[in-house]
Amino acid sequence: LLRDEGILDAVMANVRSQTPTADLLVNQLRTGSLDAVVVYEANTSQVRDTLDVLHLDLPGARAIQPYAVGKNSAHPRLMERLLAAIRTPESRERYARAGFRWKANP
Repeated sequence: LLRDEGILDAVMANVRSQTPTADLLVNQLRTGSLDAVVVYEANTSQVRDTLDVLHLDLPGARAIQPYAVGKNSAHPRLMERLLAAIRTPESRERYARAGFRWKANP
């Protein structure tokens, strides 16, 4: 995304921390050891009252969550059942409350 927008080098010149999880970055921001972070909106769901969250409304700012089933799985239809459960209105509402936006591809 940053490369596509032509700002990767400028952003990387200011990077002070790269951690394995977004939660650690958000905590560093909360403690004041970082000035800004780029994370998924969902990683800010518990800190919105203490941090300013800005949305990157760009075409490439999308997270795709694929899923797979092992060829030799003893339960090859389990993911279909999970996906059906995730697509319920109640599940979609919980998903949105966690900071995600829903777009399912059949």
